[in-house]
Amino acid sequence: MSQHKLLLAQLRKSARADGSLDHDKLVGLIDASYHDCDRERRRSERSIDLMVKELGELNANLESIALRRADELRGVRIALDATLQNTAQGIFVIDASGRVTSCNDRAIEMLDLPRDMMEAHPHISEVKMFLRGRGEFEHVNLAEHPWLEGDSLTGAPLLYERRRPNGVMLEVRTVTLASGGAVRTLTDVTEERRRLEELRQAERMHRNLFENAAAGLYRATLSGQLLNANMALARIFGCENIEDFIASFNSRKRWKPIGEDWRPDFAKQLWSKGYVTDFVCEAFEVATGRRMWYSQTAWLVRDANGKPLYYEGSVADITARKVAENRLAHLAMHDSLTGLHNRAALMQWLSDQESNPTARSFAIHCIDLDRFKEVNDDLGHAAGDLLLRQAADRLTQNMRADDFAVRLGGDEFAVVQQSVTSPRAVSRFGDRLIALLSEEYDLDGCPATVGASVGGAIFDPGNPSHDQLLKHADLALYSAKTAGGGRTRLYDADLEAEHARRRMIEHNLKSALEEGQFSLAYQPILDCESGVVVNYEALIRWTHPTAGFISPAEFIPIAEQTAIINNIGEWVLREACALFARSRCKAGVSVNVSPAQLRNRGFVDIVRNTLTSEKLAPERLTLEITETALLSDNAATRAQLKELRAMGVKIALDDFGSGHSSLAYLNKYRFDKLKIDRSFIAGRRRNRVNAAVINAAISLGRDLGFEVIAEGVETEEQLKDLASLGCNSLQGYLIGRPQPAAMWPDLCEKRPQPRRVKKVA
Repeated sequence: MSQHKLLLAQLRKSARADGSLDHDKLVGLIDASYHDCDRERRRSERSIDLMVKELGELNANLESIALRRADELRGVRIALDATLQNTAQGIFVIDASGRVTSCNDRAIEMLDLPRDMMEAHPHISEVKMFLRGRGEFEHVNLAEHPWLEGDSLTGAPLLYERRRPNGVMLEVRTVTLASGGAVRTLTDVTEERRRLEELRQAERMHRNLFENAAAGLYRATLSGQLLNANMALARIFGCENIEDFIASFNSRKRWKPIGEDWRPDFAKQLWSKGYVTDFVCEAFEVATGRRMWYSQTAWLVRDANGKPLYYEGSVADITARKVAENRLAHLAMHDSLTGLHNRAALMQWLSDQESNPTARSFAIHCIDLDRFKEVNDDLGHAAGDLLLRQAADRLTQNMRADDFAVRLGGDEFAVVQQSVTSPRAVSRFGDRLIALLSEEYDLDGCPATVGASVGGAIFDPGNPSHDQLLKHADLALYSAKTAGGGRTRLYDADLEAEHARRRMIEHNLKSALEEGQFSLAYQPILDCESGVVVNYEALIRWTHPTAGFISPAEFIPIAEQTAIINNIGEWVLREACALFARSRCKAGVSVNVSPAQLRNRGFVDIVRNTLTSEKLAPERLTLEITETALLSDNAATRAQLKELRAMGVKIALDDFGSGHSSLAYLNKYRFDKLKIDRSFIAGRRRNRVNAAVINAAISLGRDLGFEVIAEGVETEEQLKDLASLGCNSLQGYLIGRPQPAAMWPDLCEKRPQPRRVKKVA
C-alpha cells in the first residue's frame, strides 16, 4: 500500500495544469523513486552485513568465553577432585535424598568400602547396612545411636567419635547443606588420642610422683610464698599434713633460717641463672624446732614469651649427710684413738702461721715413746692403745692455754709450744715432756713404764716454711733417739751439718755401688778347741772419692731406709762367695743380712743362685741376722730362714743380749750359731749381769746344740775366761782386725798353712 501511495503521489506530481499526464516527469519521478529505493536497499544490506559481522564476532567471543569458563570449571573440578582425593580426611557428599553423590579414596580406604559400590552412588542406608553387616559398629552402643539402624542421617550427632574393629579411632563430623543434603568427614584421630592419653598418663604420673615422691617438692610464687607442696616436704619439716606446713612456712613465724639469712643469695642465683642447684640451707624444723640441713634445687617456670610465672623445686633432708660430713671433717683433723689433733691439722695450722704477718714465736716438739713396742709385744695392742690414750691425756692436761698436742701417728706425738722466749726455755719444756711421759702407766692393773725422746725446732720468721720446721724437729728427734733416747735435742747448725752429711751419704750410695767404691774386709773367727780360724766375717767398707772413709755404722742405717740396701747386700754376698770359692782354705764366710733383705721374698733365690754361680758349698756360708730383722716375727721370715737352713746355709743370731727378746727368738727360730754382743765381753768381770748373760748363752749353746761365738775379744784374759767357760769360738782384735783379703794368706788361691794359736788349757 505504501508503494501505491507513492505511485499516486508521483501521478499527482506529473499532472499538468490541464489535467494531462506529463509522462517524462512521471518517468523521472519513478526513476528517482527507484533510485532512492535502491540506495535504501543498499544501505539496509550494508547494515545487515554489519550486524551479521558483529553478531559473528559476538558469537565468537561468547564461544571463547564459554570455552574458557569450561576450562576453568574443568580445572576447578580437577583441583577439587585432587583436593578431595589427597586430603587426609575421608569425605562423603550426600544429596537431599540420601544418596552418596561423591566420596574420595581416603573415605573408601578409611572404612574399607568396596570401590564399585561407591562408584554406583549408593544410598546412605546401603552403606550403613554394609558396615553393620561387617560388624563395623561392634564397639558402638546402638541404643545410644539409633540412627545407625535408620535409612538416613536423621538423628545423627553432628560430631562424635567411634572406634573401628581394627582399633582406629575416627572422628565423624556432619555439615548439613541448605539444599537438604550433607557433607560428612572422617578424621583418623588415633595418634592424637594416643598422645592425649599419654599426656594424661604423664599428668597422672607427675601427680603421683609429686604427691608420693620421697623427695620434697614444691611450687612457689616469685616472692617465695609456697603455692603447693607434697607430703614428703611436709614430713621433712616435721609436719603431718601439707596445709599446716604451707601455712607455717608462709607465716615466717615458726620457720627461720639459722645464721645469716640465705634467702637473698638464693633469689639472686635463681634470677641470674634461672635455676639453683644443690643450694644447702640450715634451718629449724617447722614442727619441732630441730636444727636441720637441707638441699634445694629450683628452677624458674616461664610462659611462652619467657616471662617468669613462678618457680618449682625439690628439697632433700641432708641432715644426716651434714652430720657425717662434720664428723668426717672432725676425723680429718683429729686422731680417732686419742682425740688429739692429727698431722693434717698441724700442717694446716702451720700453713696459717706462714700467711699470718703477726704470728708469734713458737716451737715444735716431736716426741717418740721409747720402748713402746715392748708394751705392745708383752701386753698386747689393746694395752698399747690404752697407753697412747693416757699419754695423750697427760699432754692435754699439762698444756698451757695456747699450747696444743698432736698425734702424728703410731707412738709419735708433737707439741706446739707458743710464746717461746729462748732456746733454753724450749729445751726445759722438752725435758718436762720427757718426765711427764716417763711416769708409770696403769694399763688396767698392769704397770708399764716407757721413756720418751724429744726433738725440737724453733720457728724462724725469716724462714717460715712449715714443712722445713717440722722436718727440723723430726731431724732433732732422730738425733736424740740415735744418741740412745730419753733426751731432748734442739735443731741447730751442728744438726744441720749432720743432716747434710746424711743427705750426701744417701745421695752417693747408689753411685758408690756402681763405681766400685765399696770393698770387703774380713775378720777371722777362731775355734777355741783347735786353735784354727774356721770362719771369716765379711765386713763392707766404703771409701768415698772426696769424703774418704765412711763407717758402715753411718751408711748402713741410711741404706736400710732405701731399696739400695738390697743391691749392696747382694753385692757383698756375691763378692764374699766368689772369694771363698776361689781360695783353697776350708774356712767358711759369714755375711751380715739386713732386715730389708729378709723382707724380700726373693732373698732365698738370690742366695741359691749366688752359691750356684760362684760354686760355693752352702755349708761354708753363714748368714748373720740381728734381732731387728726378727721384730716383725712373721711367717714369711720364718719360712725363708727354714728354707735357707734346708739348703745347708748356716744361720747365726748376731749381737745376742743387746735386745730385749733374745731368749724369745731362740724359742721361735732355729739357729746354728749365736754371737754374744761385744758389750757383755768387755764388762764381764765388772758386771754380774754381763757375766750371767755370757754364762747363760754358753749353757744354751751347749744344751741346744749351736755354736756360741764371743765378739769383741781384745785381751788374753778375756780369751782364757771364755775358753774356760766352754765358749766355742772367738772374734775380736786379739784374734785379728778386719783387713782386706790380700792381708790374709789363707784367703789367697794357694793353700796356706792353717793359723794356730796356743791351745788354752
